[in-house]
Amino acid sequence: MNNKSKLYILSLCIILFFVNNLSGQNTSPNRNEFIDYSDVQIGDYYFADGTISHELSEKKQCIGVVFSLKTTDIERAKGWTHGQIVALVDAEKGQGYRWMSLDAECSKCCSQTATIGDCRADKNGYGYSHAIWNNWVSTDNNAFGVAHYYNFRENLLLKSKISDWYLPSIGQWYDIIENLGHVKILVDGNFNDMKRAQRNLDEKIGLAPTMYWSSSSKSFRGAWVVVLRAGNINSYDKNYACSIRAVAAF
Repeated sequence: MNNKSKLYILSLCIILFFVNNLSGQNTSPNRNEFIDYSDVQIGDYYFADGTISHELSEKKQCIGVVFSLKTTDIERAKGWTHGQIVALVDAEKGQGYRWMSLDAECSKCCSQTATIGDCRADKNGYGYSHAIWNNWVSTDNNAFGVAHYYNFRENLLLKSKISDWYLPSIGQWYDIIENLGHVKILVDGNFNDMKRAQRNLDEKIGLAPTMYWSSSSKSFRGAWVVVLRAGNINSYDKNYACSIRAVAAF
């Protein structure tokens, strides 16, 4: 091998070394995991250390699954610009809680989403949750309080990486159902394939075929609910007991 060939091989090795090291700045030791959020996709797994992977890892604590690649104006203003994740387990182990007592004047905190046609566009779960938390002395034994308490369970809150966990709005539930359940929600609020939604959501995020509160109020008496067991979006009395699944922005 002549000197020119040796020089060529040496140069190629140097180039490959720098390429590998530069790419390593955006990856974790496991090549399937990354911290460069520009690579994030719907359905990716979000781990407690802030890394994300297309595949679930048994070696790290997974705290959520990406269901949206958008954040709200409020969230973006606070630095969470990449997307939203849904927790992998129900708050308080799926126990049912009321939305909020009927005597709470929630209109002071949250605008009303009056019709099924308004539900899809209502993505303001972060704003609703914080408005309730900031304006009521006690949020015990209701959906908002349970969602807030989830922040302090099992060290799931990562202030430097994600927002606090909160109760998703009904429009965010549309994103969860459609993007992770791989179905469509029709204009009347019904899923076009209930069994498919139940199967996919159970496999991906362990969502039970029950009823889940959103943070979206419909009226003085009612709030919007995901009725997974029946495959639709509906509204129920705020004193009805439903499960809670929290979401967060990153």
